[in-house]
Amino acid sequence: MKVLLVDDEKHVLDGLTAMMDWSGMSVTEVLTAMDGEEAWQSYLHDRPDIVITDVAMPRMNGLELAGRIREADPDTPILFLSGYDDFEYAREAVHLHASKYMLKPAVFYEIQQAIREMIVELEAKRRQSRYAEQFKQYVEQSLPALREQFLYELVTGAKVHTDLAESMLRFYGVEELASGGLLFGLMLYRPLHGRAKTERDWQLFKFSAANIAAETIAPYCGQEQARIYLLRYEEDRLPVLVAHADAARARELAASIAGALLRNVADFLDLELNIAIGRWYGSAAELGKSYGEVVETLRSLEFEGYDKMMTVDQAESDLAGKRRYPGKLVHQCVEAIQKFHPADVSRHWQELKDWLLQEEVPLGIVQIVGITIWGNLLLGVAEETTAGHDAILPQWMLNLQESRSRQSIVTGLDEQFGLLLKPLQQRDSQQLAYVRQVIEYIEQHYAESISFDELSKQLHLTRSYLSYLFKRETGINFIHYLTDYRIERAKELLLSGQHMIYEISALVGYSDPAYFSRVFKKMTGKPPLEFV
Repeated sequence: MKVLLVDDEKHVLDGLTAMMDWSGMSVTEVLTAMDGEEAWQSYLHDRPDIVITDVAMPRMNGLELAGRIREADPDTPILFLSGYDDFEYAREAVHLHASKYMLKPAVFYEIQQAIREMIVELEAKRRQSRYAEQFKQYVEQSLPALREQFLYELVTGAKVHTDLAESMLRFYGVEELASGGLLFGLMLYRPLHGRAKTERDWQLFKFSAANIAAETIAPYCGQEQARIYLLRYEEDRLPVLVAHADAARARELAASIAGALLRNVADFLDLELNIAIGRWYGSAAELGKSYGEVVETLRSLEFEGYDKMMTVDQAESDLAGKRRYPGKLVHQCVEAIQKFHPADVSRHWQELKDWLLQEEVPLGIVQIVGITIWGNLLLGVAEETTAGHDAILPQWMLNLQESRSRQSIVTGLDEQFGLLLKPLQQRDSQQLAYVRQVIEYIEQHYAESISFDELSKQLHLTRSYLSYLFKRETGINFIHYLTDYRIERAKELLLSGQHMIYEISALVGYSDPAYFSRVFKKMTGKPPLEFV
């Protein structure tokens, strides 16, 4: 730490140099100057950390010196020691952002204390500046990963961004998204003949496909006003974002890149794939719509063949005369089966069944849906019931491909849903019984200390599983439910007017009336005394 002392009186400089406990203040070097001009040259040469200067001096006064220093460095702390009790000097010192302004003669202790405060403040600012610089470097190093995560969440809906302000887009370096763009996506299909036997093999294929995509996209980046982002996989779909303010040009770029990708991935990896191109939207907040269209189109293209490229508009036009594969309905139904939730299975199957029974739905589509649903049902039954596969394998499944009746296929699936839902409903009923037992226990023992761990042990369930069941059925966790119940009982007791606050606290399970009052106010917005 360097300090520059400036005064045209030598005895003042000698006194300050000798009397101050510089080492105790972590000052390693004390520089001196007899006038402003000499001080300015010393400042340029030595770059002191703190300047302590007189005001009235020959050649260049302290205020002029401070003005020059402020131009070179706005943050250098400056202490004025002036023998002039003049308002104009003090006002100019404030204008120059002086750290301190003291009148001579001043007690050495007061000067030392002022210097010590300046040093502490300077060190704090420097620490803050270092932390800010470290954070800035961290953000800059992490920005590519943060940008990728932001874009992925934006287009896939993994996280809803309700506030897409310009500042947010600027932080991630994607301001151009405010002017619009579109998504297109590759769907890779795992080889059926042993080239991707293990999951590791398949992940290597996907990694190679992403590298080919990056190399294919590179020449297009920076063309005109376009920005192109290769996002990470969503399952086996690889999204690509084309940001461009001109809708027609964005579509042209997307089609050109997609065509090159279709050729390159097929040629180098010999993989089957399809590509769908979504519509252009004029704001960042709407890009998720474009990707949603891509996903739906890819699901439909899967049943049209492989190595196809199609825009959303083309898909809707080409397939308008025939019923498309109900990808979304099948996906919802399969997901409900995999989660083993009877209510959702019944609801989604009813929606899908109504769709399948429409006259214009081709028999081939019904057969494909039947195979898909049956496969997942079989897995569901194998997981959830001990019934053997032979016992539930219907005759219609063996003749499915020869069937000429939509109704018979749907009826057969209906029967299998009945077989699956029965054990699931039994299981669901048992789970509901566990939750009811917990609720009954709360109603009977809410005035006592209740341990969720003990309840789970009594029911012979793990704490985490019982917590999951309770929240699934009630919508809130155990503690929230217990607190709600106790506060409702407390309200009833307050309204009766027959009990003191400390009595009500004990009657609803709180041994500490003060804590009870805090909980009550948090839940109702009013303390107990103001509730009635």
